[in-house]
Amino acid sequence: MPIDEAGVGRLATGVDPSIVNRLVFIAVLIVLTFAVFVLRLFQLQVIEGEDLGNRARRNSVRTVRLEAPRGDILDRFGRELATTRPAFGVHVMPAELRERALTLAALGSLLDRDPGELSERVGAPRGRARFQPVPIDRDLTYDSRSRIESHLYALPGVFTGLLGARVGSVRVITMPPADAFGPDGEPSMGLPPGADVIVIAEVMGVY
Repeated sequence: MPIDEAGVGRLATGVDPSIVNRLVFIAVLIVLTFAVFVLRLFQLQVIEGEDLGNRARRNSVRTVRLEAPRGDILDRFGRELATTRPAFGVHVMPAELRERALTLAALGSLLDRDPGELSERVGAPRGRARFQPVPIDRDLTYDSRSRIESHLYALPGVFTGLLGARVGSVRVITMPPADAFGPDGEPSMGLPPGADVIVIAEVMGVY
């Protein structure tokens, strides 16, 4: 502590250089930290904003309706009155339609239906309704299903499936010759001409 001529002690007025250096270091560190936050925020909001927004809209839980299984209806003598057959349907997920007009036009062409009718059926859902599948046809013919499934790669948001199927259930699918190996059959597999093909399928997943 310096002492003046009167012998009275006074505190020094100078600033310790080590304290100044520490304050400068802390200030630079704070500025750099905020700069990193601002740059990251700019990247998320401006550079990747559109892509992240689309991914967030597609990131949702899909509700799948499971139909109750039905069996054969028999009379009192055990004779079959009514039976079941596999029904394939086609649905549209509004949230996954990238090119709505183009996709619905192509789907309408494959189903021989008016694209305007399909657009009206799909509508313009908002919120969680965008992630609910909209049924377009609940009983596709074999030709229609084949046309759609062969073009699914170009129809985002459109999917087909076996209706009323539960995971773990077993379905027996009978295919006539036109849907299987044709009128000539498949001799290498022991199928004579005009033979039906019976497929026993276990449902592994519901989509």
